[in-house]
Amino acid sequence: MAGNLCSAQDGNPNFPTVSITSEIISVNERVSSDFGTGVGLLLAVVSGSDPDGDTLYFALSGSQAAPFTLVANGDGSSNLVNVRTFDYEDPPLPMVTTYTFEVIAYDRPIGDPEALSVFLTVVVRIVDLNDNAPVYIPLPPYRVSLLENKAIGSNCIRVNATDADSRNNGQFQFFLHAGNTNNAFAINRLSGQITVAGTLNYETTVAYVLTVRCTDRGTPPLSTDATVIFNITDVNDSPPVFTQTSYSFGLLENAILGSTGTTISLTDADTPPNAVLTLQVLRAVDDVPSDVFQAEVVNPTTFAIKLRKLLNREVQAIHTLVLVASDGVNTVRASLAATVLDVNDHSPQFDLVRKSGRVVCWRPQVSALKSTFRLSNLTSLAYITFVFVPDP
Repeated sequence: MAGNLCSAQDGNPNFPTVSITSEIISVNERVSSDFGTGVGLLLAVVSGSDPDGDTLYFALSGSQAAPFTLVANGDGSSNLVNVRTFDYEDPPLPMVTTYTFEVIAYDRPIGDPEALSVFLTVVVRIVDLNDNAPVYIPLPPYRVSLLENKAIGSNCIRVNATDADSRNNGQFQFFLHAGNTNNAFAINRLSGQITVAGTLNYETTVAYVLTVRCTDRGTPPLSTDATVIFNITDVNDSPPVFTQTSYSFGLLENAILGSTGTTISLTDADTPPNAVLTLQVLRAVDDVPSDVFQAEVVNPTTFAIKLRKLLNREVQAIHTLVLVASDGVNTVRASLAATVLDVNDHSPQFDLVRKSGRVVCWRPQVSALKSTFRLSNLTSLAYITFVFVPDP
């Protein structure tokens, strides 16, 4: 395209003409190329002619022409090239993404007062590319502790990111890319807020290692991943568990104090300090601690039922008890029956009622007075043998 006239001289009546292959040029940011000039990317070719047959000289003019230069070719034309790489997101201040300047053609050396000149306006637009991936602020990884009873819908953490690109290239969304076992968590794609989406259970999963992916809307899209670690904290939400609902044992009535009647094993799905167990032995009739038996710790989950008071079957043959296990918050109960086993610890005694008549024995020659009597202190172990002794 022909340029605009700048001036005219009587000794040089004919103005030159100037043209360029493109007056509006689009340049992708961060693009540069070496075409043998060592300076940059070929943007356009400037050429011209002069009716007087003069040699033409080309120059750039304008406050925004600094990033560009003209490199002469052997055929009288010049190449318009850039002298630096452009970055749409980091231009010189003030921010410039469009450069407007003039290309001038002279028919005399530049500065000659006899020179005639013509100019045209060139516009170079820097095109934004999706050349920046999202960046997390602050930088990951992130660690968060959550109670296992945290309610569904509760906020956990909000991840933040920025993208140096503009327009769609600088807009992004968040996704839970990996590690979200059983869909325990959800993320707001726009805000980056992560919330509880399922039931947490320390006893099954003590930690979640999530991969959060931030993807921009450029073409092609760019993504950045962040690691979010949720450590689940135990709460006392699991009660102790007996291995059976009822227990029983037998103990000889002459057992010494401290004798073991049986052992009781417990389990608790929680972890200390939420699984520190205690065991009480109560009387079933009134829930008062037993004065006959007590529980002693064998290990954190095992207790021995020990004798704390001497037994007497003739006084009480069966002790009906209740076991109460506690972890400090939750309590459970089981029944316990302790049977006192008899020993032969009493001699038979006669309670004489009356004495009269005679007793005829299997030996006819032996005779004695006939007596009616009663035996006391008899038990299931009282097998009695009678011996009749004649009077002297």
